[in-house]
Amino acid sequence: MDPADKNKEKSDSSILVVDDDPSIRELLQTVLKRSGFGGLSLVSSGAETLRFMGMEVATTEGERAPITEKPAVDLVLMDVMLPDLSGFDVCGRIKRRFGARVVVMLMSGYSIEETHARYVQAGADDFLPKPFNLKELIARVKLSLRRKHEAEELAEQKTARLAPNFRLRSGMLENGDDINGYVVHDVLSWGGASVLYKVTRDSGATWQALKLLSRRAAEFADVAERFVREVEFQRSLEHPNIARVLDDGRYFDCPYYVMEHIDGQNLEAMVRKEANLPFAQVIAMADGIAKALKCIHDRGVLHRDVSLGNILWDEKQAVVKLTDFGISIKMGQTRLTQHGCAVGTPLYMAPEMFDGEPIICPATDIYSYGACVYHLIAGRPPFVAENAIELARLHLSQTPQPMHTYRPTVPPEWDDLIVRQCLAKAAEDRPQTMDEVLAKLETLRSKPF
Repeated sequence: MDPADKNKEKSDSSILVVDDDPSIRELLQTVLKRSGFGGLSLVSSGAETLRFMGMEVATTEGERAPITEKPAVDLVLMDVMLPDLSGFDVCGRIKRRFGARVVVMLMSGYSIEETHARYVQAGADDFLPKPFNLKELIARVKLSLRRKHEAEELAEQKTARLAPNFRLRSGMLENGDDINGYVVHDVLSWGGASVLYKVTRDSGATWQALKLLSRRAAEFADVAERFVREVEFQRSLEHPNIARVLDDGRYFDCPYYVMEHIDGQNLEAMVRKEANLPFAQVIAMADGIAKALKCIHDRGVLHRDVSLGNILWDEKQAVVKLTDFGISIKMGQTRLTQHGCAVGTPLYMAPEMFDGEPIICPATDIYSYGACVYHLIAGRPPFVAENAIELARLHLSQTPQPMHTYRPTVPPEWDDLIVRQCLAKAAEDRPQTMDEVLAKLETLRSKPF
């Protein structure tokens, strides 16, 4: 690249620096200015970052921006430990909205070895451990921006006709692209590690769902290995309350698998639209989730991420379908993710998972099950907090309010099962098997609300 073009690239690029430490913000501002970068902006929290990017803080619905929408900045340089929101979560939301159009570089006092799974899931473009070398930081900012601009030029030139977007690091395919005979029609959901597409097989009329690991995630051997394990395990399951895997393969060295397409939405979206779901629907959901968990526990596997977002409601069959076995492990297995790192969805995680306990058991999934059923009945999760740290404290030390506090018609027997038993702080105080939960659930069919 011509030196004049490099200088123009730097002056034309806009950067947002996000850190709650004013001294670090000022340092980065000074260093970036001296290196010729213009268009610098500084904020100190996750909420400020989202607002700066033109995004709503309180919702994640409809976050994918049209391709014509110009992002507020070219690059976000952000600390992962913010006072309100997790930098990983903010990064994930920015990447879901803007994809490769915004480069996100994360900074952390933890090493990449300790955090790379979350870094990949968030979709970050680069990671800088603190304390960082300033010369290295500038070099990596320049390189990230150069790659972004080169990728945009390639996309504009349309030189690669076969799945051009997938050849870029964003890994997003377009409608009409072909994945080994599966034709893409729409994007159902996306994240830093994978994208879920709505597809048909060749010229077939039956909708199916194809989950493809992103190229960035596939570069990490353990992430790719975990994805393959997810495919193998879920494909081995045959249960009416578990999404069925139909096929699997590789596309440009990235693994994928094909599932039945569920005509409906996840339970999180449903409860957001209707806080007081009818009793008949709640009991069907609670029963179906319990039976799905019994099935996998009987196979010696723990799900570890039971959440309303990972459970679909099949409107045609009026049944739930459990999905996303990405962080599931065999019982007694102590490490599939980095030691001491919490995994799962914090709204529904058991206390021992926040503590980084090396061994978990069926009671861990039962806590998450209880948190999900609580949310379905009460219209809100057991605990609500402004950040993940406060949420962890509540799960570790506080007892949720009885569900009848939020829905007065709920009989006390439901609070006994969900709040007192399933959501007990100590794993040994919870039901130890899903058979116990199902037996108690059966008695509650005569206790409507």
